[in-house]
Amino acid sequence: MNEPDILAWINTLNDHQFAEFFYRLMKDRATIDRERHFVLAHASYDRAKWSLTLIAMPDPELSMERGDHADICQAGECANCEHTIVSIVKRVLCPVCGCKAYCT
Repeated sequence: MNEPDILAWINTLNDHQFAEFFYRLMKDRATIDRERHFVLAHASYDRAKWSLTLIAMPDPELSMERGDHADICQAGECANCEHTIVSIVKRVLCPVCGCKAYCT
């Protein structure tokens, strides 16, 4: 598969599918040290200020049915590291610290 085909395939993914693909791809990717890892985020500009909202994946320990076409519409904050997070479901794992978090 060549790069244009890969990019075309990636562009067919909805937001949740893209986030899932990203985190699966980055799971074992090496960075400078063990204290660093890649995360996926939305960058928003409002009132002359930039902010980041991290995209969290569902807690895999919970067995709940969800469609691949679910919208990223749940929002919350990680109680451990205090980062703002969004997801397709309410119970997630924080992409920064890995703690369980809750979205509303």
